[in-house]
Amino acid sequence: NVMLVGAEAGRSGAVSAKLLDFGLAKSTVELMEAVPRAGPLAETAAAALAPVTGAGVVVGTVQYMSPEQLEARPTDARTDLWALGTILYEMATGRRAFEADSTAGLIGRILGTEPPALAKLQPLTPPSLDRLVRRCLAKQPDDRWDSAHDVAE
Repeated sequence: NVMLVGAEAGRSGAVSAKLLDFGLAKSTVELMEAVPRAGPLAETAAAALAPVTGAGVVVGTVQYMSPEQLEARPTDARTDLWALGTILYEMATGRRAFEADSTAGLIGRILGTEPPALAKLQPLTPPSLDRLVRRCLAKQPDDRWDSAHDVAE
C-alpha cells in the first residue's frame, strides 16, 4: 500500500509517499527460526507465522501480485521486488503494468505477457530505468534482483 500524504510541519510542503504494509512475501522460514520450539509461546507463534497463501487463496491486490503468488508457489523478498517493479512502472508511465477487464484476465496478463516498454509510453525514459523495472518484473524469481540493495545499486 502506497499512500500519498500532504505536507507535514517542518517539511518542504511537498506531497510524499508513505509505504505501508509492504512485505506479505516475508520468508516464513527465517521467521520460524526465531520461534521457540517449546513452551507456551511456541504454538501461538507458529500459528501466527503460518503461511497466509495457499492453493486457491489470493491474499493481496492482484494488480501488484507476482506470478509465484498467483500460482501459490513459495515467495521471498524477490516477490516484493516484483511489487516494487509494478509501482515504479505505474509511477513512470501513469499506467499500470498489467491491465484487464476482469480478475481472471488480469491474472492471465501477469502470468503470460510483458508490459509495454517504459519508453513506448514515456519516450524520454532512460533505458537504465526500463532495464531496472523489467528485471523487477521478470516472471521467474531467479531472473529478478536478489534484494532491494541490488536494485539500489
